[in-house]
Amino acid sequence: MGYEHPRKIEAAAVLKGVATVATLDADAHKSLTQEYGIKGFPTIKVFVPGKPPADYMGAREVKPIAEFALLQIKSLLKERLNGKIGGSSEKSEPNTSVELKSHNFDELVLKNKEFWVVEFFALWCRHCKKLAPEWKKAENNLKGKVKLGHVNCDEEKSLMSRFSVQGFPTILVFGADKDRPLPHEGAKIASAIEPLALEQPETNIAPPEIVELSGQDIMEETCGSAAICFLSFLPDMLDSKAEGRNKYLQMLLSVAEKFKRSPYSFVWAVAGKQPDLMKSVGVDGYGYPAMVALNLKKGAYGPLTSTFELDHIAEFVKEAGLGTLLESKLLRLDTVAFSYFNFKDRLLLIGTVM
Repeated sequence: MGYEHPRKIEAAAVLKGVATVATLDADAHKSLTQEYGIKGFPTIKVFVPGKPPADYMGAREVKPIAEFALLQIKSLLKERLNGKIGGSSEKSEPNTSVELKSHNFDELVLKNKEFWVVEFFALWCRHCKKLAPEWKKAENNLKGKVKLGHVNCDEEKSLMSRFSVQGFPTILVFGADKDRPLPHEGAKIASAIEPLALEQPETNIAPPEIVELSGQDIMEETCGSAAICFLSFLPDMLDSKAEGRNKYLQMLLSVAEKFKRSPYSFVWAVAGKQPDLMKSVGVDGYGYPAMVALNLKKGAYGPLTSTFELDHIAEFVKEAGLGTLLESKLLRLDTVAFSYFNFKDRLLLIGTVM
């Protein structure tokens, strides 16, 4: 909490034995102001165990401040009585963060090509306890994309020393260069941890491919094994010329590179060459180029409704990954008549993604 000192003294007296009242010098603790998104002063926050801090927006007077604090306490007690927090009826979600120890760290993290984000913590650490619910959110959101692990430094002093861990919690990112993990210096919240994991460069991941759809076998092999398949219908070369086709493929390759850690596939076909498929996914009346996101296992799909541009495609892929775009529409490939052929207007796409 940060407000005028006399008010702090009065509030502390009123809430004595009920809640702890403290002040924070924002100039001396700039990392905490950043972590909790404090923009102006004075700012008052109420910290309740197991919940995000609540912002107090009322008058800077003792009575309303105390009443707000009591309201948060009552809410916590009500949830506990109803078994929502800490009760025996609470159903905990499976823990996907791997417990790492001296005997398994090298095998799981350093000798593995997978991308790891590891938290080093101590059981007595107050900030580690605050991180716990945020770490759980990150676990759920990053499931299947990167590996998350945790090290209890009370027990694993050797790992703590090996990676020069000085304070808690410390988050290290083990990417392409496993010998030089990158420290996370930002806020210890899920929304900051997730981009850190997803945006780190990873040179040991295979370069992405944009596969040409030449029949049902390609559809089943490439799209069937992916969590989401992004299918693009590009204009005929008679309409777009070689330069236009190459531009579209390069655009798709750039997006595929950005999301290469995600279990996605990218496929393309010439508009009009697979009319039955285009009708089945609802893009037969679209202009071209067009794109649709497919989840063949769920029989769900959703079209790109904005223009076929790099930023729009990247945003579409991101949103589809969050599950907000795809709808179950009973897509059945066994009812689709695929055309088998070899394209005579193929392009050899040569270049690198910047």
